[in-house]
Amino acid sequence: MTEYINLFFDGPHQVMTLFGSFAALFILSMVGGALAGRDRPIEVDFVFGWGVLTGTFTLATVFLTAPLGIAAWGIAGSAIIGAGVLYRRDGRIIAPGILRVLLLAAPLFLVASAMLPSQWDEFSHWLPAPRFLLLTGDVPSLENPVVGTKMKQGYPFGWPYLTYLASYLSGVYLEGVSRIYNLVFLLSFGLLSMRLAITAAGHHMPRHITWKMAALAAFYATIVNPTFIQKIILTAYADTGTSVTLGVTGYLFWTLANAQAENDTSKSWRTAWMTSLAGLALINIKQVNLILLCGLGLMYLVVAWRDRNISLKQSLALAVAALAPALMLYVVWRYHIVVNFSGIGGAEATFRPFENWNISKIHLILFQMLIVAGKKIGFFGVMAVALGFGIRAFFNVQSPFDRLTILIGGSFLAYNGFLFFTYVASFGEQAALTVVSYWRYNTHLGMLAVLFIAVGTGMLWRQYDIGNRAPKLTVWVPLVLIIIAPFIFAKKFRFDLEPHKPYYTAVANSLISLVPLDQPLVFIDPLGTGESAAISRYVTNRYNIPYLSAFQGPTLKSINNISTKLGDQTWVLVHSVIPDVITYYGIPMKQQVSYLLKKEGGNWHVVQEWPYPRAD
Repeated sequence: MTEYINLFFDGPHQVMTLFGSFAALFILSMVGGALAGRDRPIEVDFVFGWGVLTGTFTLATVFLTAPLGIAAWGIAGSAIIGAGVLYRRDGRIIAPGILRVLLLAAPLFLVASAMLPSQWDEFSHWLPAPRFLLLTGDVPSLENPVVGTKMKQGYPFGWPYLTYLASYLSGVYLEGVSRIYNLVFLLSFGLLSMRLAITAAGHHMPRHITWKMAALAAFYATIVNPTFIQKIILTAYADTGTSVTLGVTGYLFWTLANAQAENDTSKSWRTAWMTSLAGLALINIKQVNLILLCGLGLMYLVVAWRDRNISLKQSLALAVAALAPALMLYVVWRYHIVVNFSGIGGAEATFRPFENWNISKIHLILFQMLIVAGKKIGFFGVMAVALGFGIRAFFNVQSPFDRLTILIGGSFLAYNGFLFFTYVASFGEQAALTVVSYWRYNTHLGMLAVLFIAVGTGMLWRQYDIGNRAPKLTVWVPLVLIIIAPFIFAKKFRFDLEPHKPYYTAVANSLISLVPLDQPLVFIDPLGTGESAAISRYVTNRYNIPYLSAFQGPTLKSINNISTKLGDQTWVLVHSVIPDVITYYGIPMKQQVSYLLKKEGGNWHVVQEWPYPRAD
């Protein structure tokens, strides 16, 4: 029983993680809500505030020196003014029902705040990046080179800015706030989706949100969401942030097209302004988000072109207004990359020389993409339906639903076309043939899928009068499922407790005091994946820890190469043993024990050893 309870409660860091993340989101919501205007999707005010934050921080870091501290306090101070504006103008400062939605998800928040980092990409970029911001008050540059763990210094910093904000204002580095952000983002979008579903069903939204409605919102964000993947959402990955901001931007482009069709010019320009704020947030999260944003903008223009009720000329002007701020911010960041990292390999993802493209493997790449899509039919099936409706609507746009399907189906087609191109032009042959991360990349479209599901189910509810035909108890199903699901799946959610991950973290913490930071350290893990080295780089805040894993073909020669290439000062941590390891170091070693080795007097000696924990 104690072990089960510990899945929800695991140390005092939870309190600061929850407080810091909710405080930062409140700040963003106050700023965003005040600037976005009265006629806005209040459920996602934080997206508008995030746009302001990322725009301000990016401009400041590119053109000023170590400005983040002042900028953070400036944003925090603006939130006080924003709260006053919201209360005076709207009579409320937060979305109706959001507190009930968050309370229903309280067990999930406890699980998320109790977790520790555990995924490879968290350690290699998404956590070192905000820690670097906190240590230096600036983004990497020639004058501010990366110290500590190596990362993709040319990646956009829109996502790390959020972790930085919560950490800086809290006075301590909060590596777990990203998980809380992801959950709040999804639940807030679920609240928006619930409102759209109820409206599509032909009902008016009440002023007060009931517990059943709050549960429906959480239901859309989690159980209905075909991209609810715990190993993405409950991490520091930027994929969920991308998905939600893309969903909000898609909703705004849809609203913009509907306002034009209704000849509401004032609402059209107000919506374009909101779209520009959301676009600022979206474009600065990941490199690929330029494609996602421009894809949505292009589909909006396709809607305007095909819809007789919409002026294409006016749409072009509105599209420029909606996209220009984000594109200008993108240009500013590209300027920073060119000035500081031109010619430096590994700063960001790039395309390969044309002669190295995987052109001869195109048919195999397409086939593998189809295989992955077949395995994830819950998502790809929904998007295929949206695409089908979108193709039909392309030839005869008659309703808001037609506009929505062109936006969503077209964006899905455009993004997957781009992903196919990257497998041909950017990835190595092996990664391309396995379409590495293809499913993960498609989760970026997850909230567009939820948007389609919400509007579609609402329309079906109305058309088939499901409310009067379904058993009365049906309306309670979302509430019951949302309450019990976290308790049923708590152990599955705690993937940070998978075998060896806590152990690798504990050993890495010991290394901080044992191995001087100015002396090289390498890992020998011939039966492992190299994950132990990725974890240890981050925990020890070392720029790099070279490693030898099962994927590098460990032999006596490769063991010698990695043990000697950094000089006689090299320390070696052995995490797993094969006969060649014992032969090379001349030390009897056992499996399920880690050994820290140091060379003295021409021979290797054991400095420290750690037995692996026994499985229960």
